[in-house]
Amino acid sequence: MILAGCKNTNKIKDINKPLQSKSESVTDIYFDTIITDPYRQIEDLNDTTVLKWFKAQGEYANTFLSNISGKENLIKLMKTYDNRKTVHLDNIKVTKKEGYFYLKRKSDEDIFKLYYRESLSSKEELLFDPSDLKLDNYNNFIIYDYSPDWDGNKIAIAVASGGSDKMQIVIYDRTAKGILPQVIKNSFNASGQAALWLPDNKGFLYLGYTSDTTQNTNTLLNTKTMYYKIGDDLSNAADVFSKATCPDFDIKPEDFPDVSFNNQNNKYLLGVASGPNSFDDGYYLKTQDLYKGKLNWKLLYKKEHKVIRGVFVDNDFVFVSVKNAPNGNISKISLNNPDFNSPEILVHEKSDEVIQDFKITSSGLYYTTTKNGVEAKLYLYKDENKEINLPGKFGRIFIENKSYSEPDLWVTATGWITDKKRMKYKLKNNKFTEENLAPKADFPEFENFKVEELTIKTHDGELVPLSVISKKGVKKDGNNPTLLYGYGAYGISWRPYFMPDWLTWVEKGGILCFSHIRGGGEKGDNWHKMGQKQNKPNSWKDFIACSEYLIENKYTSNKKLVIYGGSAGGIVIGRSMTESPDLYAAVICEAGMLNAVRFENMPGGLNHAKEFGHITDSADCKDLIEMDAYLHIDDKVKYPPFLAVVGMNDLRVSQWQSGKFVAKLQENNWSDNTSLMMVDFNEGHYFNSTKTKSMEKLASIFSFAFWQTDHPDYNQPKAPTQIR
Repeated sequence: MILAGCKNTNKIKDINKPLQSKSESVTDIYFDTIITDPYRQIEDLNDTTVLKWFKAQGEYANTFLSNISGKENLIKLMKTYDNRKTVHLDNIKVTKKEGYFYLKRKSDEDIFKLYYRESLSSKEELLFDPSDLKLDNYNNFIIYDYSPDWDGNKIAIAVASGGSDKMQIVIYDRTAKGILPQVIKNSFNASGQAALWLPDNKGFLYLGYTSDTTQNTNTLLNTKTMYYKIGDDLSNAADVFSKATCPDFDIKPEDFPDVSFNNQNNKYLLGVASGPNSFDDGYYLKTQDLYKGKLNWKLLYKKEHKVIRGVFVDNDFVFVSVKNAPNGNISKISLNNPDFNSPEILVHEKSDEVIQDFKITSSGLYYTTTKNGVEAKLYLYKDENKEINLPGKFGRIFIENKSYSEPDLWVTATGWITDKKRMKYKLKNNKFTEENLAPKADFPEFENFKVEELTIKTHDGELVPLSVISKKGVKKDGNNPTLLYGYGAYGISWRPYFMPDWLTWVEKGGILCFSHIRGGGEKGDNWHKMGQKQNKPNSWKDFIACSEYLIENKYTSNKKLVIYGGSAGGIVIGRSMTESPDLYAAVICEAGMLNAVRFENMPGGLNHAKEFGHITDSADCKDLIEMDAYLHIDDKVKYPPFLAVVGMNDLRVSQWQSGKFVAKLQENNWSDNTSLMMVDFNEGHYFNSTKTKSMEKLASIFSFAFWQTDHPDYNQPKAPTQIR
């Protein structure tokens, strides 16, 4: 492999002439298919030549993008919106004693800090500022997650640096007003909660891994749930749920053995061998047995029962299942007779709404649903189902409770152009009361915006939801710069959320669209299955159908339409580009999965195989070849300009997935279109570790897209005709 022209000058044409295609090609035989890979060497991230190439690509892209006029004005607008709120709050948690923990960032700050109030009206107290933390001679940390004990006296705080998903856990003691000396390293968050305190408050559970090499394919294998008792030496942390401690269970090396419970009074712990599986086996253990060191976990349910989530209430287990109910139902079984084939159904499946979440309180069982992923509703089950009228129309709601023995319920509601509103609901008077821990902000600009929730007929007649955000009165003349986002994987719904940074695209004259394509969960479990493995082509065909609709109905044109996606959405973005290149003015892919046949060579790759297929299976292999955008690059086809975004600390999607794709595009001699790769050696899966990094990244993406759609305020006066 040869690196050509890496000198760093101010002349953009002289900066970074990319990797030449004279590295040795590798040929693989996949059953009856022979594939030659000219850029296999890029996968070796321990190769200094490869790392220099990534660095040079990043330097070139940064210089290139910084020369686009209008980018700095975008950042200024993002900061203007950000400054509308004097403080930004996140991850609010209420203790049983009515204490409030929350993360807060002032508008002039770059990262969140941890605060506490004795009550809603009490004066706040700063507990922890991650910028004060220094571990291993490094102090550039952010708070990834935190978990107070049940009394709110000690808080396990997961911190990370460089945008990485690899975490360290520190413990803050409110009584001592400081961090305890023990620091847990090699922790990973696979379930959404970094630490789980046991009911006695003496210690907590966390998911640990053994390898500390970012791109080692074994890094995330054989993870285990560990128990750490406060004050003990870290070497005494005990493995309580893993393949090693439960050898008779169907726990694979790539699974994440995760433990959960939701109430201090719970008698049982729930264990699942999780990951990006559709469904898992579930096990349970008496809490008292864990204290005694008796790890006699028992099988609770099997994969075929299709349990999505569940909680224990005394000796009952209440759960959401999609077995024979693809939109979900809520059922209950007794541990005295755990018959998952004939459970008591509390909430039956709804025909056009998907059950999202539920919380049990002393007032009853509250649950939320969504229609097409964009219309949220709240219900109460207590002897019968009753819809609770929300104080407004919202695209998305979150619900929280204290425990099943108390009546408290909090509802956080939001939408595409509606700021988050946190409210406490009282059943007695059927009233929502806003809880404002921070001053409210006004965004009068967004009153001039409108949201259209459409359904688009795709190639096989299915109706695909499409969200379109624009200014009121926008002309449908085909001249609007339009950004279409797509994902469609793992059953994840791309649901409405208030993102002022993103709305700068609309304020600057663009149309912003979010597709809800198959592979996601917007229309239930079947919607996911119809975009999985052999059905994966439906995902990008749905996306292409959304693209064609926007063009045919004059929202935009092929000279004004830019597509954007990332992570597993890279499959959709890459294959839409290679299958229908003439539809798009530009393509943007962030941490994209673009080389499907090599997924299993990434850290966590075996987990991705659960969603997309195993390369060693003959049928799956054909599916993976079909969804591999890198293999579908044709040197006889002219593709639109392409921008990749990668963080070198990404543990979820390897950087070479984007690198190989960009190298192959840049090598094509026919193309005079730009192919760029933003590279940050201090970021991970997404560039969101700080406010500054997040804004800089998004402004680069938007300015690139506006430039490619000929927006008059965005020009690249020094742009070369070809990156060479």
